[in-house]
Parts: sequence; structure tokens; C-alpha cells
Amino acid sequence: MTLASTALGVLPRWLWPRPGDTQDHKPQALTGAAAIDPHHPHTTWESQPFIPVSRFVIAEKMANTGAWGDTKPETLLKLFRYISAWRHVVYKERLDDLEQVYLPFSPETDLLRIGTYSPAKIADHRRRFIAGIKRLLRQANYLEVPRELIPRLMARETVHGLALHVDLDDFEECTVYRRGTDYAFEKRRSIWTLYLWPQEFRVPVYQRLAVVLKLWPEEARITQVMAARSLTREQAQRMVRRSRSTLPAGIDSDRIYVKLFRDIPSTDLEMLFPNTHVRFSRADKIRLGGSAAGGIVLGIFGAVSNLETAVLSPYALVVAGFGLGAIVFRQLMGFLNQRTQYMKVLAENLYFRSLADNRSAFTLLANRAEEEDVKEEILLYASLATREVHRKDLPAVKAEISNYLQSEFSVDVAFDLYDALERLMRDGIVSEGADGRMRALEPMAALERFDTMWHGYLQPHGKDRHLLDEDPALR
Repeated sequence: MTLASTALGVLPRWLWPRPGDTQDHKPQALTGAAAIDPHHPHTTWESQPFIPVSRFVIAEKMANTGAWGDTKPETLLKLFRYISAWRHVVYKERLDDLEQVYLPFSPETDLLRIGTYSPAKIADHRRRFIAGIKRLLRQANYLEVPRELIPRLMARETVHGLALHVDLDDFEECTVYRRGTDYAFEKRRSIWTLYLWPQEFRVPVYQRLAVVLKLWPEEARITQVMAARSLTREQAQRMVRRSRSTLPAGIDSDRIYVKLFRDIPSTDLEMLFPNTHVRFSRADKIRLGGSAAGGIVLGIFGAVSNLETAVLSPYALVVAGFGLGAIVFRQLMGFLNQRTQYMKVLAENLYFRSLADNRSAFTLLANRAEEEDVKEEILLYASLATREVHRKDLPAVKAEISNYLQSEFSVDVAFDLYDALERLMRDGIVSEGADGRMRALEPMAALERFDTMWHGYLQPHGKDRHLLDEDPALR
């Protein structure tokens, strides 16, 4: 299905649910743009690789399945700790590399910037950082929101009644990833209750959102606007500076910004961008515009009705003029107060929903990626080590693990089997025979294998890159 046909299919459902439309439902899972967009006509969230269960709980469950023969649960728990410890050192190495290539782009480093970077080195560091952060997001089981879909998700009024605008073309790098989905319940007044009392609405929510942003340099952006809109340089410069007028002080086009947020309504993506412009919603335009027009008309009518008195008394004319001016001033302040209220709502939501920024953001991502890898490896190892499995049986194993997570924890997970299998095979814990059979080491043999890898890593020349799963493309 093309993006265009999907867009045509969702248009009739871009309205808020009707009163009473708050019941939970679980339609068939979707894929592609329809799955990312919670307002699709057949909507619900799709299964995702994210496993919303602690690795400690999964390790305890897998160690006590009763399928391990004479192997004691304590031995298995020790093996699972070894898996976790090895994955931790793998991600520590990746994180060190990521922090090194991020130094030229960090907006908040407290370290001295020693030396200079050539344009070629800057380009190489940027390529490696973007590739590394995207890889980290994927390993943490985040899913990318395609850039062409972002404007469509932002084309709705926010759950807080704000009308926001973001110029995505301002960004040279604009990457949005999501993980975990849910529904929250919000109360707001609506036309269905004549705005007399709050109505409860079910709101689609992204539990985690990651945003990676880099602005175009101003001169490059001005050149783009001149070419795209056939403007003079002065006109394009005014347009670009107006678009960036809301940027906080210190925002630099040479820096790359990484942000993590939690529990963001799907219609509130605009709130996450630094160049967001607050606009009045259609309802507020009607309400404030009608009030202003009515007040001014009544003021003019009152002034005209007292025109005869005003002619006879200059003081009455001054009073009438002040009265009309006060009415206009009051209506103007109504618009400004409403805008201030909008900005307050925007700031409060970002304050309470921000998780981490920049270096702290990808440190947290590395921790989450490590957690996801460990859970996947424990589940897959437990499946392969307790029975014989042929490669052709792997889809069935994948389905069994997903079904186990559903029955045991009531979570809908699209288990990422092949990624976990690749890691276990690279570490030598699982191997594939010439006959296609997958063979997992016995728990004691797996413990000895990890001991060998640790010994090799801790030797003076033993930091073996292939054991640490370093991607050559990121070097």
C-alpha cells in the first residue's frame, strides 16, 4: 500500500472520538504507515519487538521452567548474569566510541575543545555518530517514524487544544524513533457537551520517543528558500529568521541534539521541536475573534450614541475615546493572555515528559539496548538449549516465544529472534551444523565459553573487536 493511498484512507478518522468512545479494543495488528498512525480507520498499535518485562523476571522464569534436567536454577541464573555482564562490556565499548565521535557536536560538553577538526573529519565523525545512534535506537527496540509521515501526524490539533506549527525543512537531520505504545485518558471540554463540562477522551500515546536534530546552517537554509520560492536574498533571510525566532538562545547549527521523552500523545509531536510556533486553534479564533468584534462594535455604538454630548463637551469626547481604547486594549490582552496560556501548557508538558538530553540520552539508550539484548538472548537460549531445533523451525520458535510472553505477561511482542540468534552465534554459545541443526552449549559449557571470552578481553592485547560485535561500518 502506498503512502498516498494510506493517507486517503485515514482522512475521515482524523476527528476526536465521540462521547462514550473510550472502551478498549484490540483489532487486527497493522504494519507500515497504518501501524504507526493510531488514527488509521482500522486502528490499533501493532506488535513491536520491545519486551516490557524486566530481565530479572525473565531470567528467574527461564531458570525455573523445569526443562533443564539436572542443571540447578542457580547455575542457570549465573549463566544469565554472565550473558548480561558480557553484553554490558559490549555496549560500554560502543558508548565510548559514540561519545568520542560526538565531541565536535556536543552542545553541553564541560571538556576543553582541544585542536581543530578538518571538514573531512567532521563529516566522518557525523556519519559515524548518526549511524551509531540509529543502531543504538534499533537495538533498544525503537522503531523509526518515517520523516514523510511526521507532517501527517502533526496535522492535527494537539490533545491540549494547542495549534502548533513546525517547519521541518529547517533541519538538516531530523530523526524520530518511538518505542512502546498505549492509550491514556484525558479530560477536555468539547462541542459534544457544549463546553459545559469535561469529556473523557482516549488518547493514543507513544511511551518513549527519541528525537535527533541538527539545524541547517543559516546561509545554507537561506539559499534553499531562495531557490524553492524564487525570493530575493533579503526576503529569504527574513523568512528564515522568522521561522527560527522561537529557537532558545544558544541553539547552534553545528551541534546535534538528542532528546528522549516519555508518554507523548501521538498528536503532540510538534511540542518536541525547538522551532515550534504556537498558533490559535480554530475554536479559539472564533471565540476570541467573536468576543473582540462584539466588544469593539458595542464600544463604537456607545461612542456614536453619545456623539451629540461629546460635541458639546470635549471632556465627554475624551472619555468616549478612552472607553473605546480600553475595549480594544482589553480584547488585545485577551489574545495575548491566551497565547501565554498556550506557552505555559507547552512548557509544563515538556518539563514533565523529558527524560534525557544529548550525552545522557544515548547513555540511557545504551542501557536500554543492553537490557533488550539480554532479554532476547535469555529467551532464545532457553528455547534452543532444551530441545533440538532445525533452522527451518526458527519461525515456529519465534512464534512460541511471542506466545509465551503473551500468555505469561499479557504483552504483545514481535520477538526479534534472528538478531538474538546472530549475537549468540557470534559469541559461540549457539552454532549451526552442516545439517541445519541449531546446537546450544550446555549451561556449564556456556559458562566456560564466557570465561574464555573474558580472559581474552582482559589480556593486554586481548580486546578482540569481533568478540565485542563492533560494526566496521561505524569505524
